[in-house]
Amino acid sequence: MLREAYHKAPDRDKSLAVCLFGIRYADEIGSATNEVIKFAEIGNYGPEVRKGIKLSQYVYLRSGDIPPATASPRT
Repeated sequence: MLREAYHKAPDRDKSLAVCLFGIRYADEIGSATNEVIKFAEIGNYGPEVRKGIKLSQYVYLRSGDIPPATASPRT
């Protein structure tokens, strides 16, 4: 799912897509950030995923935001 979100995002929005992935799937990712990044084969975006995980405590995604690859947004 992360790989798909990364590759579908325009070049200027790749970091944003990775951060949004961290927000959406924070509960599922937990402390496995490095494994998720390694599996997605998207390079060194661990800090962006971790940033999203931390932000997930404070933000809510609106419907209409960049859609997730296959799952519903975190609410």
